[in-house]
Amino acid sequence: MHKHDLGVEYFVKALSTGERTAAQRLEPFLAPDVEYDSNTQPGAMPIGRETFTGREAVLNQVFGLWPATPGYARLGWSEPVPEDGGAKVATSGAVTLTFTFNDEGQIRRVFLDGGYGSGKQAPQIANGLVQEIPLAVRGLINNALANQTPIVATYVDEQGSPHSSLRGSTCVISSTECAIWVRQGDGGLPRAIVHNPHVALFYSDRRANAVVNIVGRGRIAADEETRRRVFEQSPEVEQTHDMARHGVALVIGVTQMQANVGAGRGNYTLKRD
Repeated sequence: MHKHDLGVEYFVKALSTGERTAAQRLEPFLAPDVEYDSNTQPGAMPIGRETFTGREAVLNQVFGLWPATPGYARLGWSEPVPEDGGAKVATSGAVTLTFTFNDEGQIRRVFLDGGYGSGKQAPQIANGLVQEIPLAVRGLINNALANQTPIVATYVDEQGSPHSSLRGSTCVISSTECAIWVRQGDGGLPRAIVHNPHVALFYSDRRANAVVNIVGRGRIAADEETRRRVFEQSPEVEQTHDMARHGVALVIGVTQMQANVGAGRGNYTLKRD
């Protein structure tokens, strides 16, 4: 992965979760004189933009539980898109992040727009048939464990018996792929997909009337970049169970998805070969 994209990945993970490990991974990707224009006053009602300068100050703002953190956690965050020599990340809400980099590829400046006090509205997204996992659905899945609504994964073993289990490490890693970090590489799920790759994922939050049904084909990823991404995108509490990364990265290519993200935010259907 390009150094720019990796730095952005860590910044988004830290900002949207407040996790210590994400901030630790982010630190070397920040320029010593990095600036973060946050568009909010942490701990108080927004009264205007505030810019934080220097690694320590910026890390303090993206690490930990700030008033905005739960809201960021519920958003779906896009992959970075090149823009004017830098990069931009959109969300399922009004928030966007724009990054610029120094000559060493470190993050020089981050500009957050659409946050508290901005008055900006989230873009309207059409319901119906989609070709990719919508950002709103990505936000539900990636925040499922923190929301106390972990994903249920179902597979069929070699004897034809179905098995369902809660998988707290489930995350979205691309526009058409989900993934699970499976701590036991020789466990039932990794063994089963060798004979039957079909896997179902189910998310339900009755408080928000949000439901996501996914069917896909699983595979074990052997390349180190995919293993890294799946492990590091999983919640920190899941990572602490396997800090040596002895597990395997199960990647699920989504073939069908039916999602109602709740609160009038959209119904989506995805069908792929």
